[in-house]
Order: sequence, then C-alpha cells, then structure tokens
Amino acid sequence: ADNIVVADVSTSGGPLKGPMMVLGGAFGLGGNNSRVTASFFRNGFRGVIANRLIGTTDAARRGFPPTDVRFANLAATHPSSWTLTGNGPKLKTGVDAPDGTTGAGRLSSTGPAGAAFYFSNQTLSAGDWLIGGTWFRSNSGNGYSRGNPLQIGVSGCKLTFSYGDPTYRAPYFGDGEWEWGYDAVKVATVSGGICTLQWTGFSDSEHVSDFYGPVFFRIPAGSVSDNEAVEIASNLQSYNSSCAVGTICGLPGQTLSQTFLIPDNGTPFATANLALGPGWGDRAVVSGARGSAQRFTFVVTANGGGITGNPKMAITFPNAWPVMPIFSCKQVGGTGALTIISGENTANKINMTLTFNGTPASGSTYVLACEGE
Repeated sequence: ADNIVVADVSTSGGPLKGPMMVLGGAFGLGGNNSRVTASFFRNGFRGVIANRLIGTTDAARRGFPPTDVRFANLAATHPSSWTLTGNGPKLKTGVDAPDGTTGAGRLSSTGPAGAAFYFSNQTLSAGDWLIGGTWFRSNSGNGYSRGNPLQIGVSGCKLTFSYGDPTYRAPYFGDGEWEWGYDAVKVATVSGGICTLQWTGFSDSEHVSDFYGPVFFRIPAGSVSDNEAVEIASNLQSYNSSCAVGTICGLPGQTLSQTFLIPDNGTPFATANLALGPGWGDRAVVSGARGSAQRFTFVVTANGGGITGNPKMAITFPNAWPVMPIFSCKQVGGTGALTIISGENTANKINMTLTFNGTPASGSTYVLACEGE
C-alpha cells in the first residue's frame, strides 16, 4: 500500500516525492522537477524516467569482469580471513562460487552466528558513507537467519543515519541461487568514541549460508556527493582486497585466457626515445625503432671515432609506467657479434639505462629488443 504506480506525470503540478514506480511520461524533462537535487535513484524512484531506466540489475556483476577500483576494499576476500562470531559457528572453505572458482565460504552454526568479512575500528564522522556488497545464497534452501543475510554492524559508539538501513533484508527465500546484496548508509551523528565496524553475513541452526567476494569501504564526508555515493553502491562489483586504488582488478582464482593479448600501446616507441652514449662512435645512428613502452625494438649502428667498450644506451619510455616495471632486454640480431645486455635493474617508471657489455665494431649493426611487465 505504500507503493504508488504513476502512469503519466506529464501534467503534474510539482515534483513527486518518495519511493514510487514511474512508467515513462515527461517526468524529469523540465518544469518543477528540474530543481530537484536528489537523484531519482536516491529518492527511491524506480522505472523509466526521462527515457532512462532507473533500477538495479546483476547482469554485469554476474559476468565477473575486472572492475575499476575507486576505493580500497577493506573486507577480507578469502574466507579463511573472516572473523567468526556468535553461537557455534563453522566455516567451510573451498566452496563453489558463482564465477566458477572455489573461493566461497559456507557458514553453519548451532545458533545465531556471523562471519565478519570486515571487523575493525574506524574513526567516523558525520557525513561518512559506509558501503558494502557481497554475493550470498541460502545453501539450505530455506531462506536466511531472521531473513537478514547481511548487515553493517556497529559497536563501541552510537550512530544515526540520514540515508539507508544497515541491515540488508533478503527479498525472498529462493531455492539456492546466488544473489548480490549491498548496503549503503550515510552517517548523520556519531557519539560514544571509536566505532568498531563489521560487514557480516549470518546463519543460525536452521539456515546455512554461503558468501563470496565481499567488498566494504568508507567514503569520508565530502569526498563525493550523496547522489554519487548511491550510484557507487548500486553499481558495485566484487574485487580483491589486495587491489590497488586506480587499477582495473578482479578476484583471486580467476584466469584471463586469450589467444592474443594486445595492450593499448599509447604513444609508440620511436628513435627519439633512445640516446646513445659516446662509446658507440661519433657517427653512430639508431634506426628501426618501434613498439610501445611495454615492449620495443631498435637497431644501433656503431660508426665513427671514439668507439669504446661497454657503451651506454639511455631509454626514455614513451608512456610513463603506473608501477615500477621489470624489464628483460637482449640482443636479437644484427651483423655484430651477439653480446650480453645489462642495466634492466635501472628501470623506473620513466626511463632506464642499458649497457652493451663489449666493444662494438665500427660499421656493424646490433638489433636489441626489450620487454617489460
């Protein structure tokens, strides 16, 4: 009775408020609604609004693709690191997960119990957002402990919330299928000292639950808008607790299998990215430079006066690396004798200096290739 279905709101005299299903119409296209600051999703609206479908779907999540990491995952990915609480909890690892791996955990117990994916202290402030998401299923096929498979728990302090409910309530019993559940709450007030936070899945003596791929993080007050926080929560996907912020990352146990993997080469490697030391001769030249910052090849022709042993080659990568790379370089051809190349350990995010361990012969060519990861 507290849900409203609106067939046409094009003639509405003012903005609609509260949770409801909106089926098309001109809502959101102008008029008084253009002054509404809270997003449709955050306001509880669902449906087709201004030609945009507002709601949630697990279609992308169920594909388990790598995802962008905007916030570090505080939850422990592997079940062996979860904290057990309550009455006689038992946790089985190596359980089949919805992505085909065996990274899920199965929680059973003699009474109300929990598996805390995250259990630690946090200094919270008013305006902080707490967001958690987890895959879960009823292994016993009869629903969940008190109907609540997931919860953001708090002890040691008192919180009030201006958005959301820290308890996730399962929409139905199901028959043992995997489901995705998430909580997003905004802290209104904090009192009583340091807060101990838990992102927890539950079971009891009659309900056995499986869990997989938990994610949990805090967004400090003022970091994102409220609309953005709700968007982040509703589109959240699982990723490993070891994933670094700013990376594209997935879950442990997953393998990327492809016949050819071609990276985005960015700015190509060119002759200008290499400077020869004087030991190559005063008329030495570089040619045939091609590739990318990750893998490249070039030809050095020694020539002129001043040729000496162990000449250097200073290489500047055409694109800066996001991490410190590990390189392997070698001579792969040319008219000159094959010689050991060293100096890969000098590589940083921007450049490296290689050494040709020998004395090049005037007029000879040396083809070198490097590959980094």
